[in-house]
Formats: sequence, C-alpha cells, structure tokens
Amino acid sequence: MIAYLKGSVSNVTGETATVIVNGTIGFQVWLAEDDLLTIKKGAEVEIFCYHHQSERSQELYGFLSLAKKYFFKLLIDRVAGIGPKSALKIIGKSKLETLLEAIRAGDVGRLIAGGLGKKTAEKIIIGLQDKIGDAGGERNIKFISPIYQEALEALQNLGYKRIEAGTALERIDLTEKTLEAVIKEALRML
Repeated sequence: MIAYLKGSVSNVTGETATVIVNGTIGFQVWLAEDDLLTIKKGAEVEIFCYHHQSERSQELYGFLSLAKKYFFKLLIDRVAGIGPKSALKIIGKSKLETLLEAIRAGDVGRLIAGGLGKKTAEKIIIGLQDKIGDAGGERNIKFISPIYQEALEALQNLGYKRIEAGTALERIDLTEKTLEAVIKEALRML
C-alpha cells in the first residue's frame, strides 16, 4: 500500500496531479479541490495517500494533511453510499474544521450550505457524530485520528477513565508515532 509520497509536481489536470518521486517514478494522485489550488507545477510536495483498490482499478487519493486523510477515511468507512470520489469532493468544498464543527453540532443546514444534499448531510452526521470529539478548535482534528482512537481504547482497557486518558492523549503530538509509542507516552503522563 502506498501511504505517503514526497516529490515534485509534474502535472496538474482537472482533479489529479502527477507527483514524480526520486526523479523517475510518476504517481497520479486524486486531490481535493482546495489542495489542487495550492500546488503548482514544479513544486515539492508531501502527500499523505489512501490507496484505493477495487476490482476495476487502483487509485491514489492524496491529502496535504493527515487530518484530511483521517476524515476522508472516516467518510468512506462509516457513511453508507459515500465512496472515495464523493468523499474527496466533500473535503474539497469546505474547510475541515468547518465540517467537523457542523458534524459535532449536528448542523445539517451548515453542511447543506457547504454544497451537500440534505440526505447526504444527515447520513454524515449520523455516521460520524460519535467519532468527532466534544472539543472545539484545532484539538477536534485529533479526535478523528485512528491512532488517537486506538490509544484511547487501549488506555480505557487498562483501567483509565476516558476523560483522563483523553486529556493525556491531547498533550501528545501524534504525527509519525506508532500506537505503542503514543500509549507509552500517555502512560508516563497518567
């Protein structure tokens, strides 16, 4: 599975960009509309990827932030009827923080204002509201991280209360850390 690319952008067309890695291998990556607008031909980029495989094709979906990738994965895993291309469009139309706040608040109108249909907005809220934490602002993005969720569950299984485990995890930078490292660091704080 391809999870990360670092290279230069050789081409940006429609909904995809071609990223050249090590000057020799080109990967076509589907990107959200807002991410496509920020990258330029020749620019060096780091892209967090989701490698989607089906019977008919293999496609790479890319994100300029891990938080967007986590949210994308939640959309396709937890909301019936939303596939990778639909999820990418949803992410590309609104800021991630706006989407998270609307879901947390159960605000269908706000999601509709962001370009979603009413049924889709309702399905997203029902499917994801329990996965988005009660915190607001920048902290809210951590709650959608799979490592955060797994570490929280592991700490609860060890007998720690959800609130105290969550508080410890909020103080940890989760980027580029294994689940084991996150749990060990949290245990030192508890």
